[in-house]
Amino acid sequence: MIQRHLATMDHVELLMVLRGGREESFPVARLAEQIRKPGELVQLCLNALASAGLAAQLSDGTYRYAAREQTLDRTAEEVLRLYNERPVTLVRLLYERPPTAVNTFADAFKLRKE
Repeated sequence: MIQRHLATMDHVELLMVLRGGREESFPVARLAEQIRKPGELVQLCLNALASAGLAAQLSDGTYRYAAREQTLDRTAEEVLRLYNERPVTLVRLLYERPPTAVNTFADAFKLRKE
């Protein structure tokens, strides 16, 4: 899940808030306030979580936790346990992962001093 759906700690923190309030729905502004990030960034992360089957946007524009499968819910629980018990390990998993093919391709076009 970390490799495929949780690109940053912002994603993890949003997942934590949503899963912690499973019975609630949250407007983007409230989520932004809770994790202290700009609304635009929160919206991008919510879109990613929804695409991953971990969140759902309701008809009123709010979001709630909505694991599409029970295995996703169990995995989310494990990620959040890791967040609480071994945060440094989680940060390393997020930021020290190997580059994706897209990143490698994009890096080929970076201008470098010779």
